[in-house]
Amino acid sequence: FVSEWQSTTQLCEHIGRADICLGVFGTTPKAARVIPYKVFDALAVGRPVVTRDSPAIREMLSDGESALLCPAGDGKALAEAIRRLHVDPMLADRVAAAGHQAFLAHGTPAAIGYAAQSKIPFELGIIRNHYVGRTFIEPTDQIRHLGVKLKHNANRSYVEGKRVILVDD
Repeated sequence: FVSEWQSTTQLCEHIGRADICLGVFGTTPKAARVIPYKVFDALAVGRPVVTRDSPAIREMLSDGESALLCPAGDGKALAEAIRRLHVDPMLADRVAAAGHQAFLAHGTPAAIGYAAQSKIPFELGIIRNHYVGRTFIEPTDQIRHLGVKLKHNANRSYVEGKRVILVDD
């Protein structure tokens, strides 16, 4: 247990030495709509993650493949997920590797790095729908504009009334 503040470098070192990293398990509406920074940290460093199942987390991770997901507030399911990773190191390695690949594909490492260095909180203020393909190749402006509207959705609770920095990496 570390009780004092840690620099980003120290935090990454701690995470890198961990066998398993835990996300959030709360039952609040906010817990269901966010992917916490600590989950991104663990995925970036290549550690296996156990966190609550939610629509937000399913945008990036798949249960049993890139993370182990538990029902919100279910301590028994959390204990079982930790046990599974403990007794099956090959599963832990597969989950860690797939989670790291998910981070590289969807985790916006430049935005997370910018947030960490500038001490500005990182939030997924704009959610990308991964089922909408490349919009710039569509034949007309009307189709391109419609595609962009379907592809990018603002998370109003994070952006409404706030100044936003958008990092496109």
